[in-house]
Amino acid sequence: MENNIWQIEEGYYKVHITDLNAYEKVKESLNVEKDSSYMKGGEIFAYDITIEEKNLKKVKKILKEFGC
Repeated sequence: MENNIWQIEEGYYKVHITDLNAYEKVKESLNVEKDSSYMKGGEIFAYDITIEEKNLKKVKKILKEFGC
């Protein structure tokens, strides 16, 4: 999991998620409006979400729940 989260600036992290259910739960839990997705062969296979440091524990808990 640690390889999928990195600090992009003071107080903000980028989270790379490959599980659709985990992505949807994180997005819903944090009311994320801006994100990025990666496509291959017309199919989305991963997402990037920028989060504030204060939400880092919550996101890690969700990712762990989905085995990410």
